[in-house]
Parts: sequence; C-alpha cells; structure tokens
Amino acid sequence: MGLNVVSVVEALSVPILAAFVLAQPRAARGPMLRDALVIGLGAVLGEETCIAFYRFYAYSPAWSVKAVAVPVMVGCIWPAVVLSARQVVARLTQHPGRRALGVALLVLADATLVEAVSVRCGLWAWEEGAVFGVPVIGLVGWSAYAGLACAALDRGWPAWARLLAPAAGTHVVLLAAWWGGLRWGLRAPVAGWVLPWVSAAAALVATLFLRRHRGAVPLAIMGPRALAAALFFVLVAWAGATDGAGWLAVFVVPFAPPYLWLTSWRAARAG
Repeated sequence: MGLNVVSVVEALSVPILAAFVLAQPRAARGPMLRDALVIGLGAVLGEETCIAFYRFYAYSPAWSVKAVAVPVMVGCIWPAVVLSARQVVARLTQHPGRRALGVALLVLADATLVEAVSVRCGLWAWEEGAVFGVPVIGLVGWSAYAGLACAALDRGWPAWARLLAPAAGTHVVLLAAWWGGLRWGLRAPVAGWVLPWVSAAAALVATLFLRRHRGAVPLAIMGPRALAAALFFVLVAWAGATDGAGWLAVFVVPFAPPYLWLTSWRAARAG
C-alpha cells in the first residue's frame, strides 16, 4: 500500500502547492516564494536534525527523492502549510504574538490530522504513538516550528536567521516538552473509540472560540487549504475501505466544521 499512496501524494502535492501560490495576488507571489524557500529549507533542516538526533521516526523508502532522510516534496509542502496558516490567523488578529501562537495552534490541528492519516497510510512511521500511532511530541514539534517560523517572519529577521532560528528553537521546545512531561506520560496508545470524542470536543471548543469570526477568511485563502485537507480525507476513506480504519475516519470528521465556519464562500483574491 505504501508505494501507491506515496506516489499519489507526491503527484498531488505539486498542484496543491501551485494552487496556493496562484491564489496570491500577482505582486505578492515573488515575496511569497522567497519566504517559502526559507521556510521549506528550515523545515527540512529541522526534520533532518530531529531524525538524526532522536531516531524516533522514519519516512517510507517509497518516497522518490530525499534530501537525506526527509523527502524533498515534504520540504516543498510545509511552506504552504505555514504561510497559509499565517494568512488565516492574520484575518483573526493583527497582534504579532497572538498571530504566532494562533499559527502554532492551527498547525497543531493540521498536524494531528495529517500525521494520523499519513501513518495509517504508510507515508512514515513512529517508534511509538498515542494517537493512531502518532506521539504527542511529534505534533508539538510541527506546531513549534510553524509558530517560530511565523514569529521570525513577523519580526523581519534576515533570511539566515529565519532559516536557522525556527529549526533550533524547535529542538528547545521538543526537549522541554519531552523532559518536562511527555517522557513520562501520554505515550501509551489511546483506544480508537476514545479519540473521536477528543477531536469532536476540540472542534466544538474551537468553533465556539471563533464564533465571532464567521466568514472571516476569504475562499482564496481557505481554498488551497481545503484542497490539501481533501487529499487526506480521501486517503482516510481509502484506508478505511482497505484496512478497516473506521475509528480514524470518525476521528477526522470534526476537523472540518471550524474551517467551514471561518470560510467566506464568496470568491475573492487573497490579500
């Protein structure tokens, strides 16, 4: 199953990334691509060092092109994840600190969905995991990198600092979270029937928190994120049909309502 799924993800990642870039106003595409290059390289740097230092997960050998251990396509997709999250949060708050925190929380939700589905489909595998084979520390890592990359960008740091600081800062957060608690708890697999209740409760809390922001995010911003999410919904449906991943399918459904609530369904270009 891994080889077929990896090929599909690699093939569809390019048009999803292109959709994100083309959704931007023409004048913003150049700066966006420059920011994307730095964030993508920083993400690969962060992942390569995490894999080398901690040996806690590994990508499937079916990925076609890798930097060392990390697929190049993963480095191409993470800029769209971080920058589109930044655009979404910018519609909700203009405060730089809150924006970085908001991006971290939004990417935490993204990573929870993506990691659970990807591990199930064999794109990569962790040594252990509480959430459908995914450890909580893995979700913390992606959230930390996204928030730190956004903070560096908001503060106008030079490219070299935006490349190195988020990757280094992610290691600091990971070590603090690991030795501060996650090494001793939340490591055992959680029963599959429990996790849909957790995702439903989190979605309800998020929707209530965002109740004043209905339709705040233009379709031009949310659309590319919806395309990426649709890919993973299709993957989990396919995994359910082939492997009986019923609880995973129920788990991912509540991720959609908060995004639907935030989206303005009138077509408009991203600002």
